Amino acid sequence: MHFLLAIFFIAFVLYIRAGFHQIGKHQRLVVYKDGSKPLLQGPGRAFVLPLFEQSRLIDLSVQTVKVASFHLFGQAQMAMDLQFQYQIIDAVKAAAYKDPKKETEAAVKRALDQVFSLASLRDCLREMYVLEALTVDAASTELKSMGIKVISLQVESFAFSKKVLAALAGVSDRLVANLCWIIGELHLPAATGDFVV
Repeated sequence: MHFLLAIFFIAFVLYIRAGFHQIGKHQRLVVYKDGSKPLLQGPGRAFVLPLFEQSRLIDLSVQTVKVASFHLFGQAQMAMDLQFQYQIIDAVKAAAYKDPKKETEAAVKRALDQVFSLASLRDCLREMYVLEALTVDAASTELKSMGIKVISLQVESFAFSKKVLAALAGVSDRLVANLCWIIGELHLPAATGDFVV
């Protein structure tokens, strides 16, 4: 009998111990109870009843994501390497999504495609910072309902497809020389494969 009580006591202690969570300064614990509104806990210690309550830990710190060789305009007319930063500003809304990072990356790519498809070649070369800012605004607007904000975006390098450069081959030598000068001024690293700078 004492043996069963000891096992029960140890199981109870382990059950209670499993419910305690230490939540960091830039984290929040979203707790779901049956049929009620999600509760937000943290930072500090929090308790969740195992088996009766579900919880999800959300990181509120600024996250940096690198995207390599993202092709714009659907037909691979331009490829770029970029990096963006985002932050979850509403843990309860963000917790409703399986992977906020993937959702954010997809929204940034859609915004990039939207903004850059309206941009001219000159805009891509001379006004990149404006296009980056417009992309941040467009992505943040889309992600607002998810409790996520895009903070910044930086295009680290980009390259035009050989098809685009072949189309430029028919223009005057002076324009090509100007284009080469602009690209040189930007100090962007060259891409390989079907894309050239």
